[in-house]
Amino acid sequence: MEINSLSRPDFGHHLFVLDEIVRQRMIQNGRSSDEVTITGNPAFDTLLDPALIDAGRRLRAERGRGEQDRVVILSASIPEPERHPFTGEPANPE
Repeated sequence: MEINSLSRPDFGHHLFVLDEIVRQRMIQNGRSSDEVTITGNPAFDTLLDPALIDAGRRLRAERGRGEQDRVVILSASIPEPERHPFTGEPANPE
């Protein structure tokens, strides 16, 4: 499993992870807290582009959803497998 190698102190000098949950998991499994940094997921960086935000506002207005004071939430998810693809261990698709 990846955590077994990634959490070893001799696996690189520094580890960059997606979020605090992953950071804590690495620390709990042996990494020093100063070796693990949260960077987020660059796939979502463009969501903060002002041009994209303006385009979203225009799209909402065109579709009759122009209430600019309402919050829009992006829920990005993928189905989880019933078994871990590398270890075959049972997973939790729920």
